[in-house]
Amino acid sequence: MDNKREFFRLELKDEDVTVIHPGGKEAAMIKDISATGLSFEAHYEFVFEWAILLFQVNKIKFERKALFVRRNGLASGKYFYAVRFINFDEEERKKLFQAIMQEQAKKLGNG
Repeated sequence: MDNKREFFRLELKDEDVTVIHPGGKEAAMIKDISATGLSFEAHYEFVFEWAILLFQVNKIKFERKALFVRRNGLASGKYFYAVRFINFDEEERKKLFQAIMQEQAKKLGNG
């Protein structure tokens, strides 16, 4: 399996993401994000193919439809997920990428 990533990924420790799915909605914590997807941990086991994700990067709100591409149970009892954003255009991708880069610049400036 090819593990090359097309876009820069920003580590976002413990940033909230709301996962809206056919059974309702759940809170989770983002681990990292790129312009094309993100990974997160949750207490809830998602068995759906896709969900709507609500999250913020650099104080900008985003809503993305996402396809689950990886699911792992963790020793802590939580679940780890990786998702790929789907059904969004190039302008939306650029907006998210810019927010990610601005957030990274802030972290480097404070680090």
